[in-house]
Amino acid sequence: MCKSSVYSIRLTRFRRVLTAYMAVMGGLCAAVASEPTAADTSAPMRRSISEVRIAGQAPHRGTVSVQQLSKEELLRFHPQQVGELVKRFSGVQVKDYGGIGGMKTVSVRSLGAAHTAVVYDGLVLGDAQNGQIDLSKLSMAQVGAVRLSNAMPGSLFAPARHFSAASVLEVVRQTALADTQRQTVAVGLTGGSFGFWSPTLGYEQRLGSRARLSVDGQYTRVKGDYPYVLQNGTATEHLRRDNADVQSGHADLHIDARLPRSQTLDVGLHYDESDRGLPGAVIFYAPSSQQRWHERTLWAQARHGVAYGHGFSQKSALKYNYAYTRFLDPQALTVSGVEDDRYTQQEIYATTAGLFQPLSAPRWRFNAALDAAYTWLNANTPGFVTPHRTSLWFNVAGAYSHPYVEVEANLLGSAYLEGVANGAAAAENRFRLSPAVSVGVRPLGRPDWVIRLFYKDIFRMPTFNDLYYERVGNTGLRPEQARMADAGMSYIWAAGGWGDAMRLEVGADVYKQWVTDKIVAFPTKNLFRWTMMNVGKADITGVDASLKWSSPWGRAGVWRDFGTSLYATYTFQWSRDVTDPDEPTYNSQIPYTPVHAGSGGLTLSWRSLSLSYGLTWSGARYCLPENRAENRLAPYVDHNLSLSGRWRMWKGSWEAGVDWLNVANTAYEIVRYYPMPGSQFRITLKCRY
Repeated sequence: MCKSSVYSIRLTRFRRVLTAYMAVMGGLCAAVASEPTAADTSAPMRRSISEVRIAGQAPHRGTVSVQQLSKEELLRFHPQQVGELVKRFSGVQVKDYGGIGGMKTVSVRSLGAAHTAVVYDGLVLGDAQNGQIDLSKLSMAQVGAVRLSNAMPGSLFAPARHFSAASVLEVVRQTALADTQRQTVAVGLTGGSFGFWSPTLGYEQRLGSRARLSVDGQYTRVKGDYPYVLQNGTATEHLRRDNADVQSGHADLHIDARLPRSQTLDVGLHYDESDRGLPGAVIFYAPSSQQRWHERTLWAQARHGVAYGHGFSQKSALKYNYAYTRFLDPQALTVSGVEDDRYTQQEIYATTAGLFQPLSAPRWRFNAALDAAYTWLNANTPGFVTPHRTSLWFNVAGAYSHPYVEVEANLLGSAYLEGVANGAAAAENRFRLSPAVSVGVRPLGRPDWVIRLFYKDIFRMPTFNDLYYERVGNTGLRPEQARMADAGMSYIWAAGGWGDAMRLEVGADVYKQWVTDKIVAFPTKNLFRWTMMNVGKADITGVDASLKWSSPWGRAGVWRDFGTSLYATYTFQWSRDVTDPDEPTYNSQIPYTPVHAGSGGLTLSWRSLSLSYGLTWSGARYCLPENRAENRLAPYVDHNLSLSGRWRMWKGSWEAGVDWLNVANTAYEIVRYYPMPGSQFRITLKCRY
């Protein structure tokens, strides 16, 4: 069959699915909303639009654990990537492959990166090829908050795909345009150690009274030649990291509009491209890596929201994603001596969700959402099967809220239809039902003290690499199943007479997770031929604890200009391999999962000037399933200092910051044989007019 015929069949199939999908949700909207009455259209515009936007962004009111970093907290530490922020959350492990230019993936509560959905600009970032998102690609431009939710997304009114993961990392975009401004221009430059340079440029403008345009771009160049020490017994070498250079750039365009009849529209276009060296593992007498990794990503999306009245609202979205990757290894052990693999992944995604809150019973909320995605992967590898997947998610959810109790439950139905354009047979189609329920109890009838419980049964599909990768993939793989149970509490205290200036937040969770059919690489006839198999079981017991405190030094006068804030997190994870009692790995800690880990920080501020200290620490880990001394990675503590200030000058708002990273020049590894950078500096200057 020719390639054009294959694509024609794919698009016809997806159009049929999408047509049925829109018909179902259109019928649901008509049944619930009926026709808007005159009273509906005469409702205050501001009130209706506010309802749609808040429903899409407000976090849960206590039924599950939600950790959040606000805009004010982001300004203190001048992060360049989302991965730098995620390390401050409890229960999180960030795999960092080589520091400045390395890839960064996130695992929450030992379940692996494929169980975490990353939501950027309101929609999930998908990667059917690898199943995990590189956080180093996510820009911090216009980020207003970063949230991590366990079990359920930050809002009941969300696409069905958001409910298909064990945890959701959400990056929320926020405008920098003040209510009285017609336009604003922002320019920034960050420079640092080891050849780090990153200029930024942003522009926002109002388009009439109902629309806003924003454009921003960033370019980053890193040499990455940081020093490290290589030890092997009594032999020691002082070297510099090579082939760790990075050049990357991105550009974003957004148009937000308020439309008649209580509607909102958000259109976004994103493009990024990067070329980086893969420095490889540091091993004695091994040649330096010359591997290169080139990426090009484009996505276009449109989101629409409408409040029909009678307590009913709807959100819909369309998205197209294109991702090109090229892996080049001029030292490959092949006949040609060169490995040059090129992959093109594309996805068409559509979602619509309806929220109904009966006017006669305002304590109840109901949500129904239907999502569809069609994904296909091409490669230049001879004999590549060219897989494609049609994914359908249908979610129904309900919530009941009372001053003393809140209950939320959802049932997610997932269908995955597999296919290949040529070669062997495709993987088996899968259909699963995934229930979840959460309960929050407020003993005092106020949201300041909440006791919460949740249970969720979820799974992850094998990736295209798991199923079809040459000589390794296994089309017989089953989905990796995870059952999660959690009990926790949170308490918020604000001192009387101080408003919200003096505030204490405390949270703790105890959880249990059972993983079956874990997908792992397993040797077959010899160590040179591996395949993916469902052979793993894991038993995970953990504790997450967090504390935040902030206070001015006085209620009035000069002392009120001074303030102190601190935070601390602690994570205990007893993550054990319980696959086979006869194996030496039985009851061993899962690789790269420390039993104890945490973070903390202290900030002293005076008006718009602040001095911050932060640390992240990790206990010992093992790089392989066998918990032997030779596989042990030593514990480490990473200290950072930041000084930042904001002021007005020449009719503009200025911001400057100095960061001293790894103050103690600690030598450590997050991934075995990938040394992290030592002490380094970073200086940032931004101006907005």
